[in-house]
Amino acid sequence: MRPVALGLPYDEMKEIVASATKWSFFSELVPRLVPACTYILLIRILVPEDFGIVAVAVMIVGLSKVLTDAGLSKALIRHQEDPSSAASTVFWTNAVLGIAVYGVCFAAADGIATLFNDVRIGSVVKVQGIQILFSAMFSVHVALFQKHLDFRKLFWIRLAGSGIPSVISLVFAYIGYGYWALVIGSVIGSFFEMVLLWWLCAWRMKFIFELDLLRTLFKDGWWITLETFLGWAFAWVDLAIVARFLDIHTTGVYRTGGMIVMLLFAVLIGPVLPVLFSWFSRIQDERDRLNWVLTESTKLLSMIAFPSGCILWMLSDYVEILFLDAEWQGVGAVIGYVGLAYGISYAVAANNEAYRAIGRADIATKLLLFSFIYYLPVYLLTVSQGLELFLMARVILACSGAFLHIYVCSLVTGLNLIELFVALRGTALAVAAMLASMALVKFLFDGAATTLWEPAVIGSTGALAYILMQYKEWDSVKETVYSVIRA
Repeated sequence: MRPVALGLPYDEMKEIVASATKWSFFSELVPRLVPACTYILLIRILVPEDFGIVAVAVMIVGLSKVLTDAGLSKALIRHQEDPSSAASTVFWTNAVLGIAVYGVCFAAADGIATLFNDVRIGSVVKVQGIQILFSAMFSVHVALFQKHLDFRKLFWIRLAGSGIPSVISLVFAYIGYGYWALVIGSVIGSFFEMVLLWWLCAWRMKFIFELDLLRTLFKDGWWITLETFLGWAFAWVDLAIVARFLDIHTTGVYRTGGMIVMLLFAVLIGPVLPVLFSWFSRIQDERDRLNWVLTESTKLLSMIAFPSGCILWMLSDYVEILFLDAEWQGVGAVIGYVGLAYGISYAVAANNEAYRAIGRADIATKLLLFSFIYYLPVYLLTVSQGLELFLMARVILACSGAFLHIYVCSLVTGLNLIELFVALRGTALAVAAMLASMALVKFLFDGAATTLWEPAVIGSTGALAYILMQYKEWDSVKETVYSVIRA
């Protein structure tokens, strides 16, 4: 007999989850494709220093958003009772926190500029920080859309929220505004996103504030905040160290190469994660079922992430030779090594969603904290030896982090390690064959690239080898995708 979930028949529930997956994919894919294309055009107009200056400001604003939300939006998604009172309580809490955090950010802006040895950063932080206020005003609306698996509306909101700032940034960059083009575009984009979320969300804030309910939400939110903060630290501490100990030009090169990789993986993997968290939350009490979905999800993510990272690594030097000017020297190495690191890390990205869904957000937080203890010294030791050694260290740390995540997940959820490694075996062999074939063709070309022909042949050869090695797995792949959707 097919199960009944959330009071709905199996077939109806399957349709809801399938629709959510589709619209989540579009809501993540299209809004990220637009900035990705814009970013490529902006690289041709702006210089590395422009991206370096804005990167430091974005880093500070990102931290401020973490503190503003306090993990309450994620806790709201897990909240199983009537969300109206909880949503209003979270909204007013975030609004007050947003004003306070922006005030601190504004006051500290000049000191931040001094720390990173560039006075221009202070003004950018003050203006870019306006996004903190906007984010505080719409985080509840995003959480409610995700809670109800309404990714269709999120798609249109994010499409407008990415398309408008992209056009604005391009226009201002073209007429000579430099790094301010990036700032103006992002601030206006956040404002439009807030307006659209308020307009399309059925929920309306009320003057309700329940202190006891806030304490309950904060029990989850505390760990989620700490985890998000550590996630921010993992995402930005490398850039902070590069900006502090190298120079703003190298910072811009590092940021740009990393952004190219991040946008690619956000397009490939990003759409899956919100649906996984929402679905894990719905089956959080069915541990065997959750572990099965987790194994299948990890298999699917690895089939996308592993080969993508390896292809970036093999072809990264051609990006610099064929597409960018001499001032962007070094960005190819960034794309290659960061691509490898992302390919390894994203393969186990479903674990954190599972921890949060079963009410153990503290596990992901503790893992990040433990990893940070040895990540930071490695970064500090290698940055003094130059950017390339620093990048190699990132890959090694990503490997150690992935194995640690898998082991801890087996302890917390009961995930069967043997079944997981058997599921990943075919992908590992296919990636090995892909790398070997690409290395052979690259050797025959002798590293010379004057047209797109050489990297196109190398990439096609690798893709063909991967597909052939996975040929017997395609039925299993399709079943994996369908199984995760119908779970």
